Amino acid sequence: MYSKRWAIWGTACALLVAANAFAGNDPDPITLGIGDGTTNVGDTVEILVDIDSGDTQPSTMVIFIAYDPAKIAPVGNAFEFTFTDDNGDPVLDSDGNAITFRSIVRPEAALTGRNKAIDTEVLDEGVLGIAIQGGTARIPDGPLLTATFRVLDAASPNDQLALDGVNESAPIPVTNEQGEVSVVFSSAAASIDNGQGGQQTVSIPVTHADGIVTVGCQPVAATPQNVTASEGRPDAVVISWDAVATVGAEYRVFRSSDQDLDNAVPLGSGWSPSTFFTDITAQAPAMTGTGCSCNANPEVIRYFYWVRARTPQGCEGDFSDPPVSGYRGAAKAASANATTKARVYPQGTVAGGEIPLALGAAAAMRVDGKRPDDAALWSSASATLEIFPASSGAWWIVATPAPAWNDDEVIVLTAGAQVRSFIADAALANPAQAKALAVDFAGDAAPWLPEGVGVAYTTGTEGVFAAPQTLWLPVPQGEDAASLRVYAYHESEGDRAWYYARQVDGLVVGVPQVRETAQGAEIGVTLRHSAILQLGHPISVQAPAAASVVPPSFGQLLRSHAGSYVVFGLMVIVLAGARGFRSRGTT
Repeated sequence: MYSKRWAIWGTACALLVAANAFAGNDPDPITLGIGDGTTNVGDTVEILVDIDSGDTQPSTMVIFIAYDPAKIAPVGNAFEFTFTDDNGDPVLDSDGNAITFRSIVRPEAALTGRNKAIDTEVLDEGVLGIAIQGGTARIPDGPLLTATFRVLDAASPNDQLALDGVNESAPIPVTNEQGEVSVVFSSAAASIDNGQGGQQTVSIPVTHADGIVTVGCQPVAATPQNVTASEGRPDAVVISWDAVATVGAEYRVFRSSDQDLDNAVPLGSGWSPSTFFTDITAQAPAMTGTGCSCNANPEVIRYFYWVRARTPQGCEGDFSDPPVSGYRGAAKAASANATTKARVYPQGTVAGGEIPLALGAAAAMRVDGKRPDDAALWSSASATLEIFPASSGAWWIVATPAPAWNDDEVIVLTAGAQVRSFIADAALANPAQAKALAVDFAGDAAPWLPEGVGVAYTTGTEGVFAAPQTLWLPVPQGEDAASLRVYAYHESEGDRAWYYARQVDGLVVGVPQVRETAQGAEIGVTLRHSAILQLGHPISVQAPAAASVVPPSFGQLLRSHAGSYVVFGLMVIVLAGARGFRSRGTT
């Protein structure tokens, strides 16, 4: 009878049996460093495994980590990953739900862009097996992967729980049903090259620096407060909370379909210093009734959320209590039609300061109520003042520079008693073709975009364009243009929300482009009509801290053994630049 362990052992065996060590070739061993951690009974701990290979870089390896299964165990659902398409956007099923999977491990920097598959298995003998394979690309020194363990109730404070790498000199024997030792587990590695005589595999010795989990630590003093969860947002549920007083604290959100904390699972691919989380994996409303979906009645799926904080050393505090509930609205692409209102100038103020403007950008503010008198308009700088209708009962006051603003010039725009201030910044590029107005949303123009970076923009050209126009959005300093997405705010009743710009029907032509200018990077998006736009991080990824490693995307495959029963093997596909498989599997 096959069991899943043979998938892991088969890889290890292949490395040892198929290795073709040439005469005189005696590669230096690689060292796998298993990290240390501290946590309390019942809590989890993340253990980093790094690789020190020197000049001997492997292409494939199998790692076995032994532990006391009575006191500590790997956590199978520790990390949640989302399938993404070639643009890095989440892949959705036919119901509009993100396709996701969970894993014990999270690949780190040494595996980024290496096209490697990771297969994991928890063995009855108290061993975590991890196979890394696929292709001939070598794995460099550095952080390799992170695995999560939970300290069980049998452990006691001050216990030192060993995490030992399994070497060839001290392997783990496995007995069959007859009580005979059938195989032994030990870590193995090899380099693979494509030579003239075919593929050549060279075995590489593996040593370990073992890790220790210490039981007993001082958690954060308080739980996160003022936790809220959104209701009705069409693409996700946004959870937010107040930061705890502990400097450097990180947070994790847990979710359940009921109010029982025991049923809650962690969300996302790890802990984050951010005080909000976008739950893209919340399910869209279930459609009930008969007939076409346009006549069906959506039944919302309500979730319950808890937030937990931990210290920079990884010691976890209590869960927020009570749980908060939230749900997604109907998931559908916005249908922006060709009757977009003539001008879509959003209003805005930047908290504690002026709104930044490019030297050639117009300034605008929204005025509610009756149309202001022309005599009530005033600008502190030389500008052409105009009034345009916004929505019903509101107006946009627009000041176009004549000539361009001066760098660091403060522009004050007034309409009667209403006042708004701007500051000209030469570091901001003037968008080409379509004029842009920099704003930061406040009031009722558009809601806050949690994933957003920098300020929002809108086109200053009327309605539907005679020909598509390109708007270039400056990338804020410190942000990576390749990791950002373009969002559009759609204002139609019933669809009013932020969307990926490319999901708004009829808005975007082609794919966004990136260019470098003297002022920095810009992302260009070609539009068919006017729109409110903002750059932001993908909704499946938290905005990374400056020193953090952003994990790539992963995929999950379904495998089977011929002549036996189906074996479900988790294959984590590590692709460069965040590209994930679109297939679904079962862990």
